[in-house]
Amino acid sequence: MEITNISQLDPTQFINQDYKISDESLLNSLNINKEFGLPEDKVEVHVVSPSGEVLNSVYDFKNYTTRQTIEGTSLYDQVELDPKADLESFGINQGQYDITYYFYSPLF
Repeated sequence: MEITNISQLDPTQFINQDYKISDESLLNSLNINKEFGLPEDKVEVHVVSPSGEVLNSVYDFKNYTTRQTIEGTSLYDQVELDPKADLESFGINQGQYDITYYFYSPLF
């Protein structure tokens, strides 16, 4: 379980930083070998409080970005999510919460 802290920042205090190729090993990534984008493919998202209470669920979640279309089809092999923005869209701006995404695709 990854813990993400969300807090208000003073935008006048931002410092731009670049990362190097050698820093990529520090970034979280997950490769899933799956074509995504059929009309019957679904994403669910669930927000859970630290006490385990489900605060919000969306069973046909659409707030994701697709990348790198698979050549010759309308399918994608990369989906990008923004948990911080998603929590904020549910009105959660501070505190500790779990956000879980489930990807569903019919097998048959």
